[in-house]
Amino acid sequence: MLYFKLSVPKAILSIVFSTLIMLQSFAQPSQSTMLAKVKSEFDIDLLSHKLIGPGGIDREYRDGFYVDVFTQPFEVVQKSDYPEYPTRYKASLRYLKSGSEWIFEQFTVGSSSYLNVPHPDANEMIKKLKETLSVWMGSDYDRAVGEIENIKFAADPDWYFKKPTEVAFYIHATYSEVSSYTEVSKSEHMYRITAIRTDLKSPWTIRSGSEKSDVRKLITKTKFTESEIKAMKSLSKLAEEQSAAAAMNGLPKVPNAPVFQSEQQLFYYIHEKLLTAPNGPTAEAYLMTVVDESCYENGSSVFFKPYHADWINYVVANLEAYKSSHCTYPGVKHQQYGYIEFLNRNFTSYISMTAKPNGNTWKITDFRYTAQAQNVIDQMKNDDSKCQSKPDLTVKEKVRYQIGDKVTVKFSNGNRQCIIDKIDPNMDNRYFVKIEGDTSGKGYWIEDTFITKR
Repeated sequence: MLYFKLSVPKAILSIVFSTLIMLQSFAQPSQSTMLAKVKSEFDIDLLSHKLIGPGGIDREYRDGFYVDVFTQPFEVVQKSDYPEYPTRYKASLRYLKSGSEWIFEQFTVGSSSYLNVPHPDANEMIKKLKETLSVWMGSDYDRAVGEIENIKFAADPDWYFKKPTEVAFYIHATYSEVSSYTEVSKSEHMYRITAIRTDLKSPWTIRSGSEKSDVRKLITKTKFTESEIKAMKSLSKLAEEQSAAAAMNGLPKVPNAPVFQSEQQLFYYIHEKLLTAPNGPTAEAYLMTVVDESCYENGSSVFFKPYHADWINYVVANLEAYKSSHCTYPGVKHQQYGYIEFLNRNFTSYISMTAKPNGNTWKITDFRYTAQAQNVIDQMKNDDSKCQSKPDLTVKEKVRYQIGDKVTVKFSNGNRQCIIDKIDPNMDNRYFVKIEGDTSGKGYWIEDTFITKR
């Protein structure tokens, strides 16, 4: 391959250089002319004005022709509504080349800021930033995992006071975020923060933030399994947990629930606590002592699964209706192992509670209640005509039957001699029995309350 060295004749170079010199000779109006133009435009409360730099010429295409435009930046300082804080306005003059002259065209739109305003205290601002992550982090608040490792001011925060009560500045924040199904990236991020205050003596409040993603600095990238990634909690999730834990810890202090020897003891206990609780938070506190851990989200001790959160919130929100609608010892519509239905005062509706064994006690897993219309509640309020007497909740020693045991079973049409054929694996009080002498092969599931041993 051949390479050629091109040379430009000195005459041509001389012409180009001369042309540039000539262009520069028409490059701008005089400084005094431009300063006078600025002063004339911004003369009200003017403290000072100056040109910034030499300005420059650009060529623009307008209406089918190329035109030369000269732009000269300037700065003016004027008095403001705050005597101690003047305003600085930066913009540019624009001139259009016409023949051998530059004709003034317009002032460009500029930006204004206040001068001499004291910067916010750095430590105070960092503290506020840590307390308001959701305000300024944008979508990263839901992607970042773990904790914010560091928040600091940029080397040049570029303080910009749009008002003495509104300031913008740059910070750096270091944190990790999920970048793929199997990766977590730790980076240093730069944000432009805006803070406001109601007056010059009020504390600053973080209003917003926007990341300059083009200057993000990757520090490390770490591999994890998909399950490990899924188990990581975002900043927003951690904040929700902290808020939920604080709300739970803020509930009134109530005694721990006793050990229940039967589900019936649990049902009547929480029913009585709801009737006597002075307010919703106290009622909620009592519910927290008897709710089974299966009602919580997996791995959480503060977040309930949506269904369970709904019934807890509903009972608490309708506590007064509940109190007015039920007797201390209500009528029982139906009960079976781990389940009961309490009738309201006029037997027109009922609540249901479900429980399960938990260690050496019982815990609530479901509570279904629907408040009736207020006029219905008002009619039955204080009506004790259908209230029941206190039930015997003493737990008697259970008789456990084995397959093959001979028993007497109470049926609706009388007692029959039977044999235990099966034991319910899910309900320890239910047995499948067959009547002695019945060759049909029929059998019946019977609860132990109807069975006695022979």
